Parts: sequence; C-alpha cells; structure tokens
Amino acid sequence: MKSSHPGTDPKLPSFQHPVLKEHKEDLERAYDAWYCLKGNGDDVKRKYLPPEPAEPPDAYVGRLGRAVFSDFFRAGLEGFAGVLSRSELKDPPPTFEANKDNVDLEGNSLEAFWLTVDPLCLRDGGVPIIVEMPDGRPTDGASEAAAKRRPYLVSRTRATCLNWRTAVVGSVEVVTRCTFLEWAEVDSEDGDFGVKYEERYRVIEPGKWTLYRLIKRTDGSMVMEVVDNGEYLDSRQQPLTICPVVWYSAEKAGFGRGALPLRQVVEHCFQYFRNSSDLEEKTHKCAMPVAVRKGALPPGPGQVVTPLVIGPNTAVDVDKDGDFFFREPSATSLVEQRAQIKEVKELIDQRLLGFLTGESKITKTATQSQLEGGRTQVSIRAMSERKKSVMQSILVIWCLYTGEQLAVGAGLTVDENAFAAPLDAMAAKALMDLAGGEPLISQQSAVEMLQVGGFNRITTSAEDEMERISRERPTLGAPMPERDDLTTPLDEELPGEDED
Repeated sequence: MKSSHPGTDPKLPSFQHPVLKEHKEDLERAYDAWYCLKGNGDDVKRKYLPPEPAEPPDAYVGRLGRAVFSDFFRAGLEGFAGVLSRSELKDPPPTFEANKDNVDLEGNSLEAFWLTVDPLCLRDGGVPIIVEMPDGRPTDGASEAAAKRRPYLVSRTRATCLNWRTAVVGSVEVVTRCTFLEWAEVDSEDGDFGVKYEERYRVIEPGKWTLYRLIKRTDGSMVMEVVDNGEYLDSRQQPLTICPVVWYSAEKAGFGRGALPLRQVVEHCFQYFRNSSDLEEKTHKCAMPVAVRKGALPPGPGQVVTPLVIGPNTAVDVDKDGDFFFREPSATSLVEQRAQIKEVKELIDQRLLGFLTGESKITKTATQSQLEGGRTQVSIRAMSERKKSVMQSILVIWCLYTGEQLAVGAGLTVDENAFAAPLDAMAAKALMDLAGGEPLISQQSAVEMLQVGGFNRITTSAEDEMERISRERPTLGAPMPERDDLTTPLDEELPGEDED
C-alpha cells in the first residue's frame, strides 16, 4: 500500500528524508522483483512491460498474460541469508536466553528472526530494528515478571523509515529520532463488516514514543493529531537516554544510509523478464502453422469467399497444378534471442553465486573461481561483522531495560568459513591418506553429515542414530570365545573307540 500523504512538507511526520528519496525508485524496483511483480492485476507488469507502438489492446493483454517473472532475486537473497544464519548466540543476558525462542512476541526464534531480516537487509541495503518494551511502570521485579513485561525485537523495512535525525556524540553518530509509517485497521463507514487502512506515524525518541495520524481539513491542508503515546523506561524506571533503534546495513554507512548492494541483479532480472517475454511472444506467433493453398483462383466479383475448413473429416480441393500445405515462419532470430537470455541468466548467476540453482552452470578457470570465491568471502565476512555489531547493540539496549550486566564479547559468533566449498570424497580420502590412513572424523559427525545430506531420513538426530547403533552392536558383533574354550570333533571321543 502506498501513502497518499505529502512527503515534502517538513512540518508533517510524513516528510521523507532526502536520502530515502534518493533511493526510493531503487527500493520500489527491488520490492517489485522480490514479490515477482505482484500487484493490483497487471498494473505492475504494465510498468515494466509497456505496450509496443500500434499494438492492439487485446494483443497487449494477451502478451501480459503470457509474461512470467522468474523468482531469481528472492531465491538468491534467501541463499545468502542461509549462509549468514550459521551463527551461535554467545553469553547473552539471562532474560534474552530465556526468551530466544520468542524474541519478537510473535513466536519467532532468534534464528527465524534473522532469516527474515538478513534477506531484507540485502534487498534494501539496510533494515531498522527496534528494541521495544511494553509501556507501564511496575513497582518491582516480581510484578514485572507476573505481567510478563520484557523487551522484544521489531523489524521494519527501509521504505517505512520515513525520516530521522542524528547527532554526533564524541565522534560517533547516534540517532536521536525516527519516524515509521504504519497502517492501522479501522472501521469502515460503509457497513458493519467493512474495514479500511489508515496511515499512522510512530515517532521514536529517547525515552518516549508518539503515534500520530494526519487529518485533512476542508481547505486541503493536513494537521497532526496524537493517537497514542508512551515511555521507554530503563530498569530504574527512568526515561531511556538513547533511541532504541538499531540500523543494520549491508555496507558500512551511517543511519538510514547505504546503497542497495544487489541493485544490478534487480536490473538484470527485469531485463530477463522483458527478453523472455519477447521470446515467448515470438514463439507463440511462430509456432502456429499457416495453411497455404497454391493455385486457387480468387472469387469473382460479387461472389462469397468459400471458407476453408480443415479437419480429419474434411478434404481440400485444389486446382490443376495446385498444392496445399502448411508453412511455418523460419524464426531464425529466436536462436540469437535465446543466446541473449542465456547470457543475462549467467550474469544473474554470477552475481548471486549460484544460490538460485544450487550450483553455477558456468565453466570457469581456476583463477576465476578463486577470485570470485575471494570476493564472496570478503562480502560475507564484512556483513557477518556488521551483524555481530548489530546484535551487540541490541543486547546493550536490552540490558538497559532489564538492568542486567552484559558480558564482555556477548553477541553472535558467526562461522567465517560458512561459504567455503565442502570437500568431495576424493579430497577427504587424500587427506586421510596423508594422515597415514587414520580416521579424521568421529562416527557421530559422520552420522550427522549423512542426515544433513538426506542419506538417512529415518532418525532425526545423531544421538538417536548412535543409540540405535549401540543397541545393535552386541547382536551384530558378539565377542568370539577364547581358543581354550573351543572344541573340535578331533578333541571329542569317537563313539565305539576303545581306550588305550
């Protein structure tokens, strides 16, 4: 939904920051690519696939219906998020540890929260995260626990962070105010069951928040009205001295800033959409054979043209030396267009590093693979460091609410080798041979790898499988008796044999 309120009046909370205006078009295009041009009918498709000159309206509608937007963009970003999700929580405060399975009061764990936030950060170039706290002034810790008051996390999209203010404190830039666009469901005037959505503007400042709405006057001007307000209180019931909003950016940038890192991928996705639509349209037209009747005389003046009926129970009469056949266009340009579409697909694959198809289909030299892998390692590591910094800032604000002491180094530990390509069986065997044939992996680790690879889907955990192995081991491999206990037919007395 798009707001109808003006974004140029600095006296209204709907005012849009100049940095947001700078990236607004890119954010809209990334949003459209993320949702595969989902919109009101074909309106979004029309924006990226306009009609050709003198194209009949019916033909244009049919072309729009045949055009399909491929989901490369979202699939690739979710692949990146899967790599960034390989992290563990380190030394969190006790209250955060107790609530890590529901960090947003909506039932989402911390891992599920990041799996949602990481792709949006890559899509938009940044995501604002709010460390919220329910309003109220409990008298002591017991009453607060009984009321289940605790901090929780809220993520917003970059496009809804309309404006902000920052200040430099000791050479460090800090945010002092943020305004977020929200949509509230209100009763409709059309009937008892109708609903409509109304824009609300939540202004967050150190120690307080205010919710506004805009009312249009008869003269067309807009005026603010306070809908609700509240306080952000620390553990001593004093107003919070900082604005509880953390900026998670895809690149090193100040609050609300940063370019979209995969902007070119979005452009290539739309290029692929247009090219594939053109190819689909040409194939649709060229794949239809046309009946040709050679030698037939045209009808005389005033005569009606005899319709040509073709079917399994009909026949076509031809004149002497005439002929009847079907002809298809040569469509030699289709080959070139398919090659162009393949090149665009390869560009998308290269930028997204094969996440969308599971592996890269492009043949590369060893040097190219090393260079691309090195660039990816740097990008993943840089974003992992920013993610760890954001998590630390979140825990700092969390502890201001709860009064807990934050341990040194608390936050996330991210696997720096998450993107490293796994060894194949031959490379693993070569390593074991270099180690003198000694096993370099435990049995439990091997069981876990078999389960992760989908080879063993019977048990759901390595512990269950190891327990099964321990139960079956005495039956499958019973110990052999000692040699002294063994008897052979030669040691037994033969029946009827006389004793010496």
